[in-house]
Amino acid sequence: MFLCCLLTLVALAPDENRETWSLLTRDIYVDGMLERDARLWRGRKFDGFLLELPGVSRRMLLREEENEWRIYAAPARHFKPSKSGTGVDGPVDPERSVLGVAQEVEDHQLLFHAMGRTVLVSRHLNRFGPLEEISAVYRDAPSWRVLAVEYQPDLDALDVFKSVSEPTLLKVYFATWCGDSRNHVPRLLRTLELAANPNLELQLIGVGRGFTEPAADIARDRITNVPTMMVLRNGLELGRMVERPSAGMVEGDLADILTGTYIAPSGKYDYGDLMASGSLVRRTADGALSGTEAWKLYLRRAGGYHLWSRVETHEGPVEVVLQTDAEKQPVFVEVTRDRTDYRRRTRYFMRDGKINATLRGSDTGIIRQELACPKSLTVETPSLVINGWSASTAGDSAQRLVLNDLAAFLEPCDAARVTTETLQTEIGRQTVRRIQVGAGTWWLHADFGVPLKVTTDGETAHVTDLTAFFMTARDS
Repeated sequence: MFLCCLLTLVALAPDENRETWSLLTRDIYVDGMLERDARLWRGRKFDGFLLELPGVSRRMLLREEENEWRIYAAPARHFKPSKSGTGVDGPVDPERSVLGVAQEVEDHQLLFHAMGRTVLVSRHLNRFGPLEEISAVYRDAPSWRVLAVEYQPDLDALDVFKSVSEPTLLKVYFATWCGDSRNHVPRLLRTLELAANPNLELQLIGVGRGFTEPAADIARDRITNVPTMMVLRNGLELGRMVERPSAGMVEGDLADILTGTYIAPSGKYDYGDLMASGSLVRRTADGALSGTEAWKLYLRRAGGYHLWSRVETHEGPVEVVLQTDAEKQPVFVEVTRDRTDYRRRTRYFMRDGKINATLRGSDTGIIRQELACPKSLTVETPSLVINGWSASTAGDSAQRLVLNDLAAFLEPCDAARVTTETLQTEIGRQTVRRIQVGAGTWWLHADFGVPLKVTTDGETAHVTDLTAFFMTARDS
């Protein structure tokens, strides 16, 4: 579909016949010339787009109907700026007469002629590499200037920015095509403008859509997502914020990095309510220490569970996130591998009968993969905790999704054999569910379903601590 996944049009009651149109970042060519002052908004109720061209008295509405893109004149009634400053509030219904029909051409572009203009609406092609001036960002994405000017930074964080007394570099990787960059980079620019601190130096680096340009910068700084905001002093990295701030305010996260109080969030997601946390010690088959694993289990507010794990080995850390439905079937998995010479993050979405995977690597660019999603699915990841949690759901027809470094594959999975027994551990004697699947055995906590002990072909692990916050009923 063109520009975004459009929502199904629904009948609207008269008092619902207005909405806030959200400003988009697109490249709009008018009579063959790129027009930076043109504006395109998206309307969810209307299920289409609102276009404003300089020198044209009426706005136009674009909507896909009966497999073609139709162009209408927007109502002459008043449109006013929304509270955010980046949208407009206005009526939904177009005038009935069709001004023209747009052709969908290559690379998701729309081409049409209406109101005396030939218009091409295209995906935004941002520049990549270092940018010398902030004004270059505003030229590429004029709506970002509006976002910056209207933003009021947190005053405590602003005071931290003002008080920095040593030369400090803020290196920001971003993309004007990226929604998270659009939400947070203008806020940082506004905070820096108000702080007016000469000790804070800003370096902006644009990232191409394929994450292959600028290749040397991406590889050196191990960039997998935008925005990534790095704080450096004397050539050393103090910390970085990736994608979204932990508390909703980008200046708040960066202020914490500047003051040495920042705690990187375990993922960018709203996990829900923390149920339990703990850690394991991992050893090789001959008893040598191979690593440690810390984990946190959350109950999702929408139902189901979040399980986060961080594995520390001599090769470097690996973070794994598993999100499940109420039946503990995976709906999302994320694996982030940090190495000295690269950083790779892969996200797997299970929906509509498919597994869609996207790998972003500082050394690989973007790699995509699609697999059929079975009804019963377990996962094999670098996390023994998540593997045990998932293995407990294996039924007679289950398949296992094996998540390798660069790709994933499905293989048959033996049904879980479950018994109940007692186990002496470092946290005391516990009643556990013993789960055996193939060559792996997990002794799972009776209430939380996380492993207290693990044996596999080449590794063993045992619990070293567990903190319970609250429990909920589980199927036995």
